[in-house]
Amino acid sequence: MRLNCSSIMLRMIVMLGAIVLPASQLLSQDDSFDAQLQYLRTQNVAQVGRDSLVEAYDKLISRHPDDPRVAEAMLEIAALFTSVEIPQLEVYSDQEKALAWLHKASATAAAGSSTWVKAQFAISGHVRQSNPEEARRVIDDIAAKAKDKSLLLLAKIEHEFQKICIAEGDLDAAESHCRRLLGWYANPEQIPKVEEEKGEIDYIIISAGAFMMTQLQQAPWPVEKRVDHIVKLMKDYAGLAALYRDGIEALKTIRKEVDSEILSETNDYLDKTLQHIDELLLDDIADRPKAIRTPILEEVSAEMGSGSPIRNERAPTSKEVSPALYVPTLLISSVAIILGAVIAWQVWRAKKRRTYV
Repeated sequence: MRLNCSSIMLRMIVMLGAIVLPASQLLSQDDSFDAQLQYLRTQNVAQVGRDSLVEAYDKLISRHPDDPRVAEAMLEIAALFTSVEIPQLEVYSDQEKALAWLHKASATAAAGSSTWVKAQFAISGHVRQSNPEEARRVIDDIAAKAKDKSLLLLAKIEHEFQKICIAEGDLDAAESHCRRLLGWYANPEQIPKVEEEKGEIDYIIISAGAFMMTQLQQAPWPVEKRVDHIVKLMKDYAGLAALYRDGIEALKTIRKEVDSEILSETNDYLDKTLQHIDELLLDDIADRPKAIRTPILEEVSAEMGSGSPIRNERAPTSKEVSPALYVPTLLISSVAIILGAVIAWQVWRAKKRRTYV
């Protein structure tokens, strides 16, 4: 009985939380394109429903086909199909539709514009694994046509080429791109003057190093070769504490592989290599206090891009909060009342049964 009640309550909460609004209620005839675009961006997809939100964006695009920012709405639709998943409502990502909208955005935006660049990067992320050659052509196109050749853009291009090389199975080429990023600040002209831009490049550098260490640790190479590449990368960029930690974690994983005898039958490792790993791990324990004081890049907390468009969202102010945002309070109150009634009914029913007994 408890299990059934819990299941019923969960379904009630999901159904109450999923108030799907028709697209007609998400748009108005009078508002400008910019105002409606910003309003749609503030909507909670779990409340209004992904299909309704997609339909609203599509209607907005149809009403303003010549607006210079219409490609941004297309990117928003692509993002909804890329990453939104609500299993309780049977809503799942649709990469095929996402890619179709990305191509529409790329074709609609002015070539070389920031929106066009976002669409192109997202297309590369979607096709990288299945068609790395196409992804490389897309990134070459960005490098040739982008109007704003900022340091951040150049770093993103380098990182994307690293990922494409990994998809192609060319670890040596991927490591070359990674090394360009790890040594980015060796050239004073590549140090951004804007702090926000530098923070984003810092993140790309740290991500490139972590990604490379993982790939080297998993490479289809003999243990000795994997260890040599990892250790050399750690030594060549000894000032990067984040890279050092990632390298140590990769060595620990390799050591565990050997200890679990996954590789024992192939005999593709040497005792000298294992001794080298153990020495490095011991040195890591001894030098850990020093590593804390080592100057490192600022580590920002952000997720790696998976090919979805870069969202241009900001937190709405009190004046910008739409009526839909007040729905959760009403829902919570409704759920509490319903749950209270269910519990009271169960108690009354139990007492009635005892009375009959």
